[in-house]
Amino acid sequence: MIILEDIRRLFASFIAWVRRAPKNRRILYCVFAVTALLIYSLDAYRKQLNGFEMMLSVGGRFIGIHLFLLIVYGFYRYIVWAKSELTSEEAKINTMRKDTMNAIAHEIRTPLAAILGYTENIKLNVCEHKNDHYLDQIQIKAMEINRMIDEILSLSKLEDTDFSIKPELISVNDLIRQLTEGNDIFEIRKNGEWTVDADREYIERMLKFLLDNAERYRTADTPVIITLNHFSLKIHNTCEPLQEEVLKHIFEFHSRKDGHYSFGLYYCHKAAEKNGLKLRIYNEADGVTVSLY
Repeated sequence: MIILEDIRRLFASFIAWVRRAPKNRRILYCVFAVTALLIYSLDAYRKQLNGFEMMLSVGGRFIGIHLFLLIVYGFYRYIVWAKSELTSEEAKINTMRKDTMNAIAHEIRTPLAAILGYTENIKLNVCEHKNDHYLDQIQIKAMEINRMIDEILSLSKLEDTDFSIKPELISVNDLIRQLTEGNDIFEIRKNGEWTVDADREYIERMLKFLLDNAERYRTADTPVIITLNHFSLKIHNTCEPLQEEVLKHIFEFHSRKDGHYSFGLYYCHKAAEKNGLKLRIYNEADGVTVSLY
């Protein structure tokens, strides 16, 4: 039995199918057009050819019954297809969650191993004069683990369909100014003030990651250009262009070449989506640009 939630999800899948490609929209328009044409034609013939009214009535019923059966069959096939799509999507989400848990264990193990090593050095008095350094490193690694846990919990909330953000009016210009203050590599070009109605925690965390990413991957001694207007934000860094295959999967959860996992851009994409914004990354002649709008 199809419950209300199933119908809602099926309708969402149908809308996504319609929006996915122009071909899908054309198919839908053709179905509507043919149905409307049949109804109009039957009505017009019935009015004009009184002598054949009985025959047309029988023919109309015949066509109507078959059209109804065709629609029912089509709807049934659509339900079967949509349910398989939902099952595939759920399997994909479960796989992603499993990968996320593996990534968490892998990422936390590195600073945790360092903490255990420093602790053992202190306990065995390996280099007593370095104990203060060891304690400092333990504190740094513990803060790193705490940051990871915060990010994971934040991402977990974004993936929860029942989680609601707490929107407020935020000046993106002010956030950018706060996050880049004192860092000379950022060059801000303002063409207007952009105000968004969004959750401050997620927008701030997203912008911080995008700025850190641009700074990390820029060509040495080149500035990161930030352009703001009334409706969007662009962050451009000079670097080698990204391969098309990388761009295609750039917002997916994946492992890096160094063996660590990267879910920063995945988080940013989710945060933008949750706050009704769009995030796009593309190549330009001299580098890579991130556009938020």
